[in-house]
Amino acid sequence: MIRRLLSPVFVSFLLVLVACAEQGPPVPDATLAAAAERTVGAESFRVRLTVTDGREQHESQVDYVAPDRVRIKLRPRGETIWIGGDAYYATPERPARFVLVETSCENPLQVAVPALDVLGHATDVRRNGPDFVFRSSRDVAMTGEARIEDGYVASLLLRYRLPDVDRTVIERYSFSGFGRSTSIRRPDASSVRGAAPNQGSLVPCPEKQP
Repeated sequence: MIRRLLSPVFVSFLLVLVACAEQGPPVPDATLAAAAERTVGAESFRVRLTVTDGREQHESQVDYVAPDRVRIKLRPRGETIWIGGDAYYATPERPARFVLVETSCENPLQVAVPALDVLGHATDVRRNGPDFVFRSSRDVAMTGEARIEDGYVASLLLRYRLPDVDRTVIERYSFSGFGRSTSIRRPDASSVRGAAPNQGSLVPCPEKQP
């Protein structure tokens, strides 16, 4: 008798409720990793970075255009332009003169913004709306905070201690301009001083992680 009272519509409604209960809310770890992946997959974006190392503070701006163009501007002077496997490096002392460093790095974005890789290996992730706090599974001394907006990483803060020294480093990243038209070109040939092999001092390639 009870089975006769259960209409097909009501049965379908119950099945939807069960399915929703089984799925549950997205896992914070997965949400954070997905945002990092979407950010890396963007056609272009800009990052403003502030690094506080003890009493010193360094600022820079990174522009990225997929698949392999990166421009890093240091404050107040200094610039690196990365196109494919070629990196043009200008020191703060001679900002108008570039040294061409031929590299074998496969991913210049990983060199310019390695912090994005940290999000893919976050652990102990806790979420409060668009804000996430986490620890690094690769560096137990590193903690982080991230804000996700429209599926992209909007801001990122990393805090850690340097080994063997009594000093804390704080890295602050602010992301913007996703998909915005940006032009990154090689420096004028007259400002480039020959080519030099990469010996790991100016623009080292990051080690591949499993």
